[in-house]
Amino acid sequence: GDAIVESEMFYKLAAYISFARKSLVIVKISFVISFLYNLVGLSIALSGNLSPVVAAILMPISSITVVAFATFATKLLAKRVL
Repeated sequence: GDAIVESEMFYKLAAYISFARKSLVIVKISFVISFLYNLVGLSIALSGNLSPVVAAILMPISSITVVAFATFATKLLAKRVL
C-alpha cells in the first residue's frame, strides 16, 4: 500500500515499516483464531451437540472476538513501535 509521510516525520519511516510488517502478523494470527474457532464450532455441530439457535448466537461472537483481538493488538503494537 501507499503512505504519505511528512518531511518532519521522515525519520520515523523505519518504525512505520516495522509497524506495517508486525501488523501483517496480527492479521495472520486473527485468521488462525477465526479458523480454530470455526473448526471447533463445526466439529461440535457435526456431532449434533450444537443447536442452530446457539450456532446463530456464536457466529457474531466469533467476528467480535477477532475484531477485538485485532484492535487491541494493533493499539498495543502502535504504543510500543511508534
